[in-house]
Amino acid sequence: MSDLVFEIGCEEIPARFIPGALDQIKGAFIEKTTAEMIQAERIEVVGAPRRLTLLAWGMPQRQADREEIKTGPPKRAALDQEGNYTKAALGFARGQGVPVEELYFQTTEKGEVAALRKSIAGRPTLEVLSSILDSIINELQFPKSMRWGELDQRFVRPVHWILASLQGEVVKLSFAGIDSSNQSRGHRFESPEPFEVVGPDQYLELLQQRGVIVDPQQRRSLIRDQLERLAQSVEGKVMDDPQLLDEVTFITESPHAVLGRFDRTYLELPDEVLITPMRQHQKYFSLVDQDGGLLPAFIAVANLGNGDEQIIARGNERVLKARLDDAKFFFEDDLRMPLDQRVEQLGAVVFQEKLGSYLDKVERIQATAAKLARKLAPEKVESVRRAAWLCKADLVTQMVGEFPELQGTMGTIYARKQGESENVALAIAGHYVPRSAAQEDFDLPDEAYLVSLADRADTIVGCFAAGLKPSGAGDPYMLRRHAIAVMAIISRAGYRLQLDELLQSARVALADKVKIDDELFVQIAEFFRDRLYYQWTNAGGRPDVADAVLAAGYNDVLDARARFDALSEFAQRPDFEPLAVAFKRVVNILKQTDEGPVDAALFESQAEHDLLAALESHRAAVDEDLQAGRYIAALTKLVELKGPIDRFFDDVMVLCENTDTRLNRIRLLSGLAALFMRLADFKRLSV
Repeated sequence: MSDLVFEIGCEEIPARFIPGALDQIKGAFIEKTTAEMIQAERIEVVGAPRRLTLLAWGMPQRQADREEIKTGPPKRAALDQEGNYTKAALGFARGQGVPVEELYFQTTEKGEVAALRKSIAGRPTLEVLSSILDSIINELQFPKSMRWGELDQRFVRPVHWILASLQGEVVKLSFAGIDSSNQSRGHRFESPEPFEVVGPDQYLELLQQRGVIVDPQQRRSLIRDQLERLAQSVEGKVMDDPQLLDEVTFITESPHAVLGRFDRTYLELPDEVLITPMRQHQKYFSLVDQDGGLLPAFIAVANLGNGDEQIIARGNERVLKARLDDAKFFFEDDLRMPLDQRVEQLGAVVFQEKLGSYLDKVERIQATAAKLARKLAPEKVESVRRAAWLCKADLVTQMVGEFPELQGTMGTIYARKQGESENVALAIAGHYVPRSAAQEDFDLPDEAYLVSLADRADTIVGCFAAGLKPSGAGDPYMLRRHAIAVMAIISRAGYRLQLDELLQSARVALADKVKIDDELFVQIAEFFRDRLYYQWTNAGGRPDVADAVLAAGYNDVLDARARFDALSEFAQRPDFEPLAVAFKRVVNILKQTDEGPVDAALFESQAEHDLLAALESHRAAVDEDLQAGRYIAALTKLVELKGPIDRFFDDVMVLCENTDTRLNRIRLLSGLAALFMRLADFKRLSV
């Protein structure tokens, strides 16, 4: 058995790209070695900023010999009438490199065909790996890649070396002008010289000796231990930030944490003003005391195994001081101008070429949000108007100009300091919530929700009208995220708000900028429908149930979700399938619908009378359940209609020759179908 080390060495890779690349390498290696029958007993992928590595233990020396059955022309084409081999059979045998006498005939789905058993000797693993590793490196995908020099190949960063060693023997491949070897390199500064590698265990040991901890889990654990130790030294603890920990893990090869301090007077600034420069720009960890208050200290993680801690700490302190001095100046200077005076400055900031400036957008948001408030929170119309007017004002502040991550956050801080009401202040940051599809736990005042709905509806409707619809992976204005956020806010706030009412308000506000015809308006509504379907099915919901519920309507998001939950639950019951089958019997025969009055005088059988009586007796009760949102109860009552429906179809010819009788029966079934459609389009269910 042999062990493999495959390492791609390059310039520093962005931290967020590394985990995905390692997953790709591992998945492709398993798939390709399985297909070639040279599976390893154990596989690991590890990586650091300058290297992506696959380690495999226990690979066979060569492929196993195998036998393949090759099939050729049909028997009727392989033999003539006298039973002699034809040119087709001779050509097939010649192409396979065997005498024609070795052919036999085998029965397949296509009938009898010429066939032969062919023994194929396994190739050496070293040879097979050459093509496998070559394809892996060429097929790697990154969110962004680049070319360098005059090369055609693309990669996330310029490649400097390729280590491909199978038990010390070089697996030959070439990429971007770099030939593979059995050599790796250590830490860029501490041990840059090449060194030879035989196997995975030796590789890990030699790299660690040369200043590189290549295993991300080991690096993360080491960083966490260092952070805790240094935080305890100042009687504090590290502010919880798993995302920053992940990022620092993948921007270091030899992490070494150092404690830095800053002047206590900076603590007079809002926490966000201190944390953002440390976290976003310097990748420093903030420290807090036992009560959660910020301490005048931080921890930086250097990418050096050996170095003077004092020198490293002082250097980071000087860098942070400059950042905090800027932040302090920007903060104090911004406060000299009230937010409402900054709104006019938004006229110089373009939102989108066809949709105008941010001032135009704010005016539209204010009009739409006020309209929503008059319906959903009439006592808050004025505070909603005020929140809408100020919601983008911090975009032209110096703090947000320097630290864009603080958009919204600074507006809330400034609004509080300048005497705005708490709900108006909260709405400035809150109208960006939820900031991701995963954010579900948020609790904000109506001002935040209504301004957010108006803002997001304006963006979606405006971008569709400007020809900026999402396509494939392209969604520069994040319209998918905005649509999901709209529905999350409606659900969280419990608003009985029709989607078309929200979108129509945005449409009216945009009328002087872009034209939105009825066809485009329908496309926007269907865009929301697709987002609901994606949300429900991505969370594990049945696709057919989602499709059936949405086909019955989704304009009321709360109602659609409640119907989906109820039908999903009901689908687990034994009486679900009979209910779906009964409905399918109804709609399958209705090529046309007619919901006019049913005339019992035209009935010719008791089954017709029974079905009408069951429908009329259940309709009011089902309507009452639907109005009250008791969807399970409504479904349970609909199940009781199965017997009358089955007897009707057993005894009655719906599409009879008599026009009046046929129409009367169609009206009876149409009324039944309409009752079912209040919940879902059952014909879309899989049973």
